[in-house]
Amino acid sequence: MTRQSCLTRLKRSVLPVFCLIFTLLGYGPGELYLSNRGSEEFWFAFSEILCPIILISLLAFGLIMCLILVLPTKWYHFLLATVIAVAALLMVQAVYLPNSYGSLNGTQIDWSQYNGRLIYNTAIWIVVIAAAVFWASRNWTSFRKCMQVVAVVLLLIQATTLITVGINNDGERTDQAVDSIYLTTENLYTVSGDRNTIVFILDTFDSQLMCDLLEEVPDELQNSFEDFTFYHNTSGGATRTKYAIPYILTGKTNDTGSTYSDYIRESFRSSPLFQELRTGKYSTGFYTEYGYVDRTQTEAIDNLSTRGEMHATSKWGLSLSVLKMTAFKYMPHILKPCFWMYSFELAEWRGGSEGENTYLIDDIQFYQGLQDEGLSTLSMKPAFRFIHLNGAHGPFVMNEDMQSVPYTQSGSKQQGLGSLRIVAEYIRQLKHLNLYDKATIFVMADHGDSEYVQPNYEQNPLFMVKRAETQKSFTVSDVRLSYRDVSDMMTSAVQNHLTDPENEYAVTGTRYFYMGHEVNNTYQIEEYASDGDAYDFDSYQLTGRSYTYQNADTHYDLGTLLYFGERGGATAKKHFVKGFTYLESQFVWSDGKEIILQFDIGSVSDNLSLSFDYLAAFDQYQRVHVYAGEQEIGSFIAQDAAEQSFVIPHEAVKDGILDIRFYLPDAACPLEAGTGVDDRLLGLAFRTIRIDLCDAPFIPEEQTEIQDTAYTPGTVLSFGESEGATAEKYYVKGLTYPEPEYTWSDGKEVKLTFTVGAVPGNLALSFNYIAAFNRYQRVHVFAGGREIGYFIARDAERHNFVVPGDTVENGYLDIRFDLPDALSPSEAGTGADDRVLGLAFQTMTIDLSDTPFIPEKQMAD
Repeated sequence: MTRQSCLTRLKRSVLPVFCLIFTLLGYGPGELYLSNRGSEEFWFAFSEILCPIILISLLAFGLIMCLILVLPTKWYHFLLATVIAVAALLMVQAVYLPNSYGSLNGTQIDWSQYNGRLIYNTAIWIVVIAAAVFWASRNWTSFRKCMQVVAVVLLLIQATTLITVGINNDGERTDQAVDSIYLTTENLYTVSGDRNTIVFILDTFDSQLMCDLLEEVPDELQNSFEDFTFYHNTSGGATRTKYAIPYILTGKTNDTGSTYSDYIRESFRSSPLFQELRTGKYSTGFYTEYGYVDRTQTEAIDNLSTRGEMHATSKWGLSLSVLKMTAFKYMPHILKPCFWMYSFELAEWRGGSEGENTYLIDDIQFYQGLQDEGLSTLSMKPAFRFIHLNGAHGPFVMNEDMQSVPYTQSGSKQQGLGSLRIVAEYIRQLKHLNLYDKATIFVMADHGDSEYVQPNYEQNPLFMVKRAETQKSFTVSDVRLSYRDVSDMMTSAVQNHLTDPENEYAVTGTRYFYMGHEVNNTYQIEEYASDGDAYDFDSYQLTGRSYTYQNADTHYDLGTLLYFGERGGATAKKHFVKGFTYLESQFVWSDGKEIILQFDIGSVSDNLSLSFDYLAAFDQYQRVHVYAGEQEIGSFIAQDAAEQSFVIPHEAVKDGILDIRFYLPDAACPLEAGTGVDDRLLGLAFRTIRIDLCDAPFIPEEQTEIQDTAYTPGTVLSFGESEGATAEKYYVKGLTYPEPEYTWSDGKEVKLTFTVGAVPGNLALSFNYIAAFNRYQRVHVFAGGREIGYFIARDAERHNFVVPGDTVENGYLDIRFDLPDALSPSEAGTGADDRVLGLAFQTMTIDLSDTPFIPEKQMAD
């Protein structure tokens, strides 16, 4: 190859190769970091991974360019075609294709449930790459020009997105006062020469797992934990770990709806355990994730560091972990298992300021330190140690012999047994120091494991106690205990007053358990109650009490245009409260019939304007009701892409907070509708939203476009024009123009909606009709999305159905008829009419009824 040819190749290759490298090694980690900046997983500054990523990028760029120079012309064309196709596909994969696999919380993904995604995702990648290679081989000149354009467009999109995300996500945490305070390993392997209270938290260790291990290795466990009582019938406090650890230490859940940081601060401040530890009479050490404790408790927690920001112990290791997480997002589905990881893997590289070691939940590392350093006495001051280990939490990367193994070669039993053996080694060393007898030891889990035994709310965690100065054989007790009392037990233990839990802490009444769910940017806590055994899943029932708090800072500057899609930086995301699904390139779909956003706008004395643009699902009729606070401020019909604006009365702002709610009664599921495989309940795809001051008066009736669908039960509605066609205002879908005596359906689905308000019981639906062509017509009848009956229509008839009262939702009753045999006269050869005819409706009545709903009686063969 001549020197000129080499220069030509280099010139033509630089931009597409740079585009590929920048997409995966520049834009990918940059966008991931900026989108998550301020979270506990992304605790580091981007500058710590910048140099390694640049060096990796330069190396990759150089290798590809060298390959380009030595390949024959044909293969050079193929390589560049693949390069630009993969660059484009990486963006498409991250932004447009389904990419949700749940949170990377260590639970292994069941890849078998994504077989459909595997097929079509792989097909897309293969087809696009093959098409690019084919084009390049057939017409290199035109492909080369297109390739340059695609590279430029991709780079412009990426640069714009990074700038937007960087500007709109400043990464400010809700409590900057404790940003640089973290837990260290100081005194991890020390104990008091006098009295010790030791608490081991073995994460996700279910009580049933302990029962099974006791059956498999009874002698070992009974000998290792002699003097302990295993309380099998213990009800946990909360799940998951973020709430379980504070509950254990304080006995309180976030039942005030305050932010997590406020909940942590208030519960730790009032906790009797921490009131005791703040007296300064104890040597204390808390070894868990720093976000699970109140980092203002410097008087109670000795190993809190205030010396400065954390830094990476290895910039290369941290960079590779970030790139692995990036690859999981950007790679095709077929390759994702290769890059699956636990998000807290980033914490492995966390180091303190001035050479301090931050505490990392790592069982093997803890065990190695226990072996190498061994326990030693620090002073005669009584000690309290709270040590959090992985226990039976996935990924399972430790076996029963405390050795590191691939996560595919271990499981909850092996890793759980290994963690118990670590605790047993700690106990052995306490005995060697002659400190075991005077020690109170708790071996417990933060919560149970929903995967180990099903069904399971995680409500029955491991709980074992050995009291000071107590000698006995290992026993299993079925006494009813509750994690509500564990904080008090620990307080009594450090005061050397702990009595037998079976006598003092046995619960005779109802026990409560709190389960948390992350939804959008909110955390909802639901209360469960049980009067039965903790290991009996069926004994736990929802009480109806739930508590919700907003995860993110919802501060909003009036007049700011917020974007829902990733391309605009997803700046609206922090205001999500309920009803939004995952981010897409230019919008976010609603999921469900209710959507809520929250804005902290401060005090206002003027009215506000609300404007937003959207896309309606299925391009069909969608009723939308808009609320500010508790007041409906308007409604409209959404049918395609459009923008809406409403005036908000200033009274809707309460204590500086504005809640915007959308009610979408016509949201539908493509899977159920037979129009796709998406199982979300779709209504609107939101693109942008803006709230600003305005001087317009609030006149709600002027902001309503939806026709009045109020209906008084018992009213006879006519479909024929000669009788006034009084049913017409209730039409939603599938009905054509009124004729003198009836109105024909048009299509295979007919939908009507009625505003009936609250109903005391069931309803009766009656209607007259004529079947098209006087022929066999199957008819399925639905109320509120629930099938209530089925019949065969052949000629002019009347049918009656009982409608269950619970199908009336928010005062709305939706009636739907599915007509799978509807046919147009032109198709049937009986005329030129191209309407798809099924039934000609004549009259309809909905009335109150005391007849029970028995669906099988409403099905006619």
